Amino acid sequence: PARPVHDVALIAALTRRFRAEPPQIIVAHHVEGALVARAARRLARVQAPVIVHVHARFAEELPDWAPRAPAAPFRVAGAALDALSLARADGAIL
Repeated sequence: PARPVHDVALIAALTRRFRAEPPQIIVAHHVEGALVARAARRLARVQAPVIVHVHARFAEELPDWAPRAPAAPFRVAGAALDALSLARADGAIL
């Protein structure tokens, strides 16, 4: 449950870093990292490509974030985030 809070903090930190030192390329690990990297890139207004290195899929991981809730809706949401993240990436390492 604290992960979204950490993601927001990471987006803010990366945005500051990207503004101070614009990257030539951004390599993000995992789907969540890709979402964070793309948000920070957009906020910093830099043009560096985001390459996603996929280690696992949100469809498999997201149900673990709410172990007491039914897993199916989280799998569906995770699959949608997986597809969105990879579709919006500039490249992927699978």
